[in-house]
Amino acid sequence: RHTRFRNVTGVQTCALPISLKTGDARYIAVALGIIARAHGMSDLARKTGMSREGLYKALSKNGDPQLTTFIGVLNSLGYRLTAKAA
Repeated sequence: RHTRFRNVTGVQTCALPISLKTGDARYIAVALGIIARAHGMSDLARKTGMSREGLYKALSKNGDPQLTTFIGVLNSLGYRLTAKAA
């Protein structure tokens, strides 16, 4: 586990919203991957029904997770995706 991020609530709280604002799919996947690794990929794999390897691949800098994967990971980590008009 990435314990260096686990105890830094600000990093986990800010990383995802900041990455979403960029609109860069790779940046979003990496930010979500950092948060996911801090929470434990094995546990997340069980919750999402995906393999650990699949999660690592999807949430890497070269990953491009499908929307169902993205939402499943968010939900498993306790996040909810919402949208609002700009």
